[in-house]
Amino acid sequence: MKTYISGSIAYDYIMMVQGAFDESIMPDNLHNLSVGFLLKDKQRHFGGTAGNIAYNLHLLGEKPNILASIGADGADYLDRLESWGCSTDRILSDSKNDTAAAYISTDSKGKQITFFYPGAMNSGVDEIDLSQIAVKLTENEGLVGEGTGLDSFKKPLLLIAPDGILKILKYVGECRKQGIDFIFDPGQNLPYFSREQLINCVDGAKGMILNDYEFEMFKKNSGLTEAEILGRLELLIVTLGGEGSVIKFLGENGGNKSENGGNYKNGAECNSAPTVECNSAPIVNEINEIHVPVFVPKNIAEPTGCGDAYRAGLLYGLGKGYKLEKCARIGALCGTYAVECTGTQNHAFTIEEFEERLGGGI
Repeated sequence: MKTYISGSIAYDYIMMVQGAFDESIMPDNLHNLSVGFLLKDKQRHFGGTAGNIAYNLHLLGEKPNILASIGADGADYLDRLESWGCSTDRILSDSKNDTAAAYISTDSKGKQITFFYPGAMNSGVDEIDLSQIAVKLTENEGLVGEGTGLDSFKKPLLLIAPDGILKILKYVGECRKQGIDFIFDPGQNLPYFSREQLINCVDGAKGMILNDYEFEMFKKNSGLTEAEILGRLELLIVTLGGEGSVIKFLGENGGNKSENGGNYKNGAECNSAPTVECNSAPIVNEINEIHVPVFVPKNIAEPTGCGDAYRAGLLYGLGKGYKLEKCARIGALCGTYAVECTGTQNHAFTIEEFEERLGGGI
């Protein structure tokens, strides 16, 4: 299955703070906030949601398809993408603005503060047209295996990653118009969507992926409960940092069999071993969950880019037609490789190394 990624292309300025943020911030005096942080390290890296996801797909042997915008200073980034075999035909070059930039500061406790300059990222809204992608649609193809309660994905699949708000809304509209399946990934854009826009983005989406903090914000800002969200989607994935990730979906499956460390829950807590089937009775429209643990990193260098790496592994697995749990495990391992390096595109692995650490072939 051909997958596409819409999102940002950006340069990341990753800064390591001396000490912890909370040592300089007084919670009872935030109305007079005026702080400065001493940096012990500062580096410039290639980044952006679309660029990061594409990089990890490249490591997995794929040739990514990116829909994005790049600025007047982005020639070296375009060269980098083309060196992976990535098609740049749908990347708009904006000569009037610089490429988007993220300024990411991480303290000694792993907490982060990020400032983002959108630059060229917001360019090209009026030029978005997915009709050429839609032409390549073929018959529905089963991708996630049996026993998940999910329907088939169509070809192709578009991950709508964080980007300019207007571009995201245009992609959502185009996907509906052209009949393209999409996964909504709101990320740090969440506070900037209206309630109506959030609901619009999940209505008709195949799935949504976000971290646990973002999930709580999504529920608060959209006014939807978890069950109401799942009523609009077939698939919800919530990443939990060091606690792994959880795949949620509605279904009538009372007992689903897990592989290699995941754990199904169907209404009640399932206390059986991860590879043992939970034999609860079928429950109509119950929230089913698959819990997937992290792969323990050999070291933790810097967490930026872990989520994008996870998404790449997930997309790779979906494209190969693997069961959901295996898709998430591939994503989890990609994320682990990312946290073992500073920078979102500086880790590397061979397929053989990846499969050995995964404990199975891809």
